[in-house]
Amino acid sequence: KNTYFRNPCMKPFETPSYIDIPAHSAPLGLAFIPDDGWPDDYRNDLIVAYHGSWNRSVPTGYKLVRMKLDKDGNYLGAEDFVTGWLAGAGALGRPVAVVAQPDGIAYVTDDKAGVIYKISYIGNGGKNEDLDNLIRVSSPTSGEAISSPVIVKGEARGYWFFEASFPISVLDGDVTSLGIGIAEAQDDWMTENFVPFKASIVFKTPKYSTGTLVLKKDNPSGLPENDVEFALPVSFAAAGTQIIKAYFGNEAKNPGAEDCSLVYAVERRVEKTSAPARAALEELLAGPTDAEKNGSFFTSINAGVRIQALTIQNGIARVDFDETLERAVGGSCRVAAIRSQIVNTLKQFPTVKEVLISINGRTEDILQP
Repeated sequence: KNTYFRNPCMKPFETPSYIDIPAHSAPLGLAFIPDDGWPDDYRNDLIVAYHGSWNRSVPTGYKLVRMKLDKDGNYLGAEDFVTGWLAGAGALGRPVAVVAQPDGIAYVTDDKAGVIYKISYIGNGGKNEDLDNLIRVSSPTSGEAISSPVIVKGEARGYWFFEASFPISVLDGDVTSLGIGIAEAQDDWMTENFVPFKASIVFKTPKYSTGTLVLKKDNPSGLPENDVEFALPVSFAAAGTQIIKAYFGNEAKNPGAEDCSLVYAVERRVEKTSAPARAALEELLAGPTDAEKNGSFFTSINAGVRIQALTIQNGIARVDFDETLERAVGGSCRVAAIRSQIVNTLKQFPTVKEVLISINGRTEDILQP
């Protein structure tokens, strides 16, 4: 005997949804904003982690969304709370769980990047002071293009320093640290007034065109409740460009894919890098552009595949991907096409004579037809 919470054969046949969420968003984590430490208009609102689509032609999700509710729980609308994980056809991360705590603190897990983010509310009315009244950066300015070494200048309250210094980090677009420097006070720091500072930071070549400077209040106590930081968005000055190739299938040149391993090169101009093989693979995983698709190019590789490691030694390129590479992949033709795309993209470089593909470190029983 079937037991129902509501008999499906009786009116009303459908119960309207309370909140509509776009298909493929994959909402996972839910957290209600506490009463204390958050802006008044955020109180009791719901934060939802959209894990994001994994095989949608146009990716969606990959963000935190704020569901606005009134004091009685009535839905008032939605707005993006945190974005930036979705980058073109790929994703830098995928939010999963959300924990919202009093005092304006939230934590978010990311099962793609393998990190936990801390989100802090800094407001005039709470325990934290307005950051503009704590630290000011005069150079570089927000969004300005920087190159290594970058000179950072500004002023901060004396209690932002400890022993006349505090750390500054340069982060890439995927939040990877590119370099850390120490800002030094240019005057007596034993004061509550503003003190000028200066830092010179050498950083590695970025993979992305934008990043962040993070200026951290020195915290000798090590207690997380004393952590305060100022984030300044920046862009990275182009260090020249180079041409690399990515290999795709082409329906016009190989009708019906009579030879599944046939792939054809498209040229891409990328920022000059000391790791061109990785850059070429990243371009391959991004898939063909709209213009290339109009020229009948296509890819057999799943969207969202991530490179976990790439080494080239003694003529052998060893590349390790995450499990997305083989997800829902079947048929000898598609397997042959995937291998051919990867192998040819890497073999464009004269230092690569052989390519070994692995998935999560496994080389056996992968990409089986």
